[in-house]
Amino acid sequence: MEKKKSYKGYYITLAVFVLISCAIVLGGLFVKQAEKKEELEKDSAMTTRNYRTEIEVGMDNTYLVTEKISVSFNEQRHGIYRYIPYRGYTNDHKPVYASIKMLHSNEPYETDKENGNVIYQFGDEDTTKTGFDYNFSYQYTPKLDEQFNTAMYNLFPTGWKTEIPEGSSFQITFPKSFDHSQLQLYYGAYGETKDASNILELSWEGNVLSGTLKEPLKAFEGISFFATMPEGYFVNTKTTAGLKQLVMILSIAFGVVIIVLFFGFGIDKKIKPVTLYRAPDGIDSALAGYLVDGDIDTKDIMSLVLYLASKGYLNIKIEDKTTSFIKVRELDQYLPEYCKTIFDGIFDKAAIGEEVEVSSLQYKFAEKMEKAKVQLKDYVKKGEWGGVYTHSSIAFRIIGAVLAIAGVIIYAVSTAVTSTMSGFLIATTIGMVIYYVTGLILLCYAADKWYAMEREKSLTLVRLGVFAVLFGFISYGILFINDAAKHQVMDFRLPFLIMAAVTLIETACIVFLRKRTKKTAMSMNELIGFREYIEGQKLTERKQIIEANPDLFYDVLPYAYVFGLSDAWLNSLNGIEMERPDWIYDARTGHTAYHNFDMMLVFLLLNDRMRTATTTFTSIDTSSQTGAGGFGGGSSGGFSGGGFGGGGGGSW
Repeated sequence: MEKKKSYKGYYITLAVFVLISCAIVLGGLFVKQAEKKEELEKDSAMTTRNYRTEIEVGMDNTYLVTEKISVSFNEQRHGIYRYIPYRGYTNDHKPVYASIKMLHSNEPYETDKENGNVIYQFGDEDTTKTGFDYNFSYQYTPKLDEQFNTAMYNLFPTGWKTEIPEGSSFQITFPKSFDHSQLQLYYGAYGETKDASNILELSWEGNVLSGTLKEPLKAFEGISFFATMPEGYFVNTKTTAGLKQLVMILSIAFGVVIIVLFFGFGIDKKIKPVTLYRAPDGIDSALAGYLVDGDIDTKDIMSLVLYLASKGYLNIKIEDKTTSFIKVRELDQYLPEYCKTIFDGIFDKAAIGEEVEVSSLQYKFAEKMEKAKVQLKDYVKKGEWGGVYTHSSIAFRIIGAVLAIAGVIIYAVSTAVTSTMSGFLIATTIGMVIYYVTGLILLCYAADKWYAMEREKSLTLVRLGVFAVLFGFISYGILFINDAAKHQVMDFRLPFLIMAAVTLIETACIVFLRKRTKKTAMSMNELIGFREYIEGQKLTERKQIIEANPDLFYDVLPYAYVFGLSDAWLNSLNGIEMERPDWIYDARTGHTAYHNFDMMLVFLLLNDRMRTATTTFTSIDTSSQTGAGGFGGGSSGGFSGGGFGGGGGGSW
């Protein structure tokens, strides 16, 4: 009765990955569409009486901006808001990121960020006004991928929701002389480049340009200037080089820390399996299950039922729809407390020979299960074992995982904050982080459970973990590197390659950063040798051993159960001639001991009946438990009119 390999879990997990990917991509696209949706309704509650902008261009191409906006409110309003993009593109489509710092305001304000804009809300929600003359100054510091020699700024924002009247003005002060013919002025709605000299009265006084509107600008129309300066005009313009270096330094630093932790606290002794046909002395099935993976599963505790039965303490009675346990003798005093907890939890005060149905333990046994888990953990931790893993390796593994994930997140946030991204790239960036975390968890779980499940299942988890990590990095990398090459996002290609390479090395270290205590490491040689015997392929030799000692087959069952090898153990011995043990009673046929081995019966016991018992033992009675300013935002899409600054605003 050879059981075919099942790839159901493999395909289900892949399907989940696909669904997650689709959800991330669609979510990112919807978010981006929401960001792009601009509110183009005029603000009928406000009239702009005058708008004046004064700009001082610094030697490092920074901008000290003063805006003086006089407004009247046609209905009761608290004040105005102004949004200024801090990321977008220059007129020649190079990505730019800016820091914006408010220096002075004659009116109280609150600051927020939304859709790539810094938003200043002027006024008090407890008071209203009929009009006001707003006067505020801020420092605008643009940063590009490299040194730049172009001056540009939006003098009047294209997102202003009312008409900017005739007579509104601006003044630009440049740090030193240049060819004034190089300066160009544009006006119109966002993206338009109509010649603004037709609607402006302009005058130069030294390196100061003044301009006054000869006719009003419609709502959502603005003016910007652009000038290519001679080589060396600006000195030490700000770039994103410092941020990129910080990301790379942090990635490498995190990697060095994790590697040091791995070699200092995580290298385990190499396991040298010693072939055993029986479990090592003094190690019951629950203890074996805990030692091989450092985790106490429900099946570890449940295996004690089979273990105690194989040792002659209880019998298992199988009927058509029920399973019962029969008390054969009292437990020996030398057995650990967790064995006593399970045994007493089943039989309580039952007499020898008394029968207890599994169903009668529903809602009564869950507490015993949890108590046994605690006792098993204490037995290993406080006894001669000293725990399964060293405390330092457990702590440092967690620290390593946090650092590795932090490195990926720091990189992702740095690129997302500094660049205006497409919806698809936003989704892929989120996906990269999610897939890496998922892959890291799968790989750590596979490493921890390597000896607690069938090898094919362990390998499947490894494949899925590797797939998740590589899929996240590769899919993001292809899209990001392509966008960076086209100057659609800040050029973080080198930081990405360094981060990805370091993270892959970190992942390998983290997966194996769990060092066993001295006694556990020594016991693993025998436990893994015993496990390999159960899983091994020398069927002829194994059958000869079992035929010579039939009880050995049943003694191994509880261990095969916790190692995740029940099916492998049963399938490999199909067709063997031996007697059924006296601790299994098949009430359906009346068969007890001294009858030929029944493969289907043991399959029924290990799969259906043990699963039912587990559900019953862990069930909990829940029947008695009871459960107990608005203001307009900004638009994304970069800097209006092709210059720095810009944005828009209205009343609230």
